Amino acid sequence: MTQGINSVLVEVSTDEGIVGIGEACGDRSVQAILGVINATARVLEGEDPTRIEAFLHCFYRYAKWDDVRCFANQALAGVETALWDIVGKSADLPVYKLLGGADTDRINHFGFLQGDEPEKLAVDAQY
Repeated sequence: MTQGINSVLVEVSTDEGIVGIGEACGDRSVQAILGVINATARVLEGEDPTRIEAFLHCFYRYAKWDDVRCFANQALAGVETALWDIVGKSADLPVYKLLGGADTDRINHFGFLQGDEPEKLAVDAQY
């Protein structure tokens, strides 16, 4: 049995050389998530990457992913994040400013400690 968290890093490249980075959750099956991400390429290719809502609508409706939306959302989270990264890079703004700005200067954070030995856990907890 494999333990841990599976994440799939997503890169979307534009014809202008901008690369957006996103992360999709691959907790059920990394291979299945990759299959959905690869299917998005057919829908995205040649399209304006800043038209995120139009892409999502097209992917769900016309590419026939609407009936498995819960599963597709796991993969599309990475693609959509990469598209927002492209928009932010092309506007030379951090994405949080594109989405209305920060309302706080602090965020809550949690992490998963890695290891079985108390010493290793202590080292990992420092980061």
